[in-house]
Amino acid sequence: MNSRTTVAKSALWGRGPLYTFDGTAYTSPAGRYTAIVSTTAGITITDRSGYAEGYHPLNHATAPGRLRSLTDRNGNNLTFAYDAQGRLTTVTDALGREITYAYDDHDRI
Repeated sequence: MNSRTTVAKSALWGRGPLYTFDGTAYTSPAGRYTAIVSTTAGITITDRSGYAEGYHPLNHATAPGRLRSLTDRNGNNLTFAYDAQGRLTTVTDALGREITYAYDDHDRI
């Protein structure tokens, strides 16, 4: 995010689409997303089907800009937690089931 004027969504294969802020709202390329909202809690990007991605703010202490949550159009939510090194530690589904990740001294799962 750059002075709240642009947001770039990155993917494993490199930089993704760039979203621009017109002073009122963010606009996505070719109308791909219906809502891009930035608050002190982070950024939430919602597509036309209602699928939402939530990201931690860039100034977050342990997980700056990292994925915080995924919500499908039915409201089912996955949440992601990170340790002090910014490594993924827990994924929790809508039913409260957790997958926990632990790391050895070489950062291997």
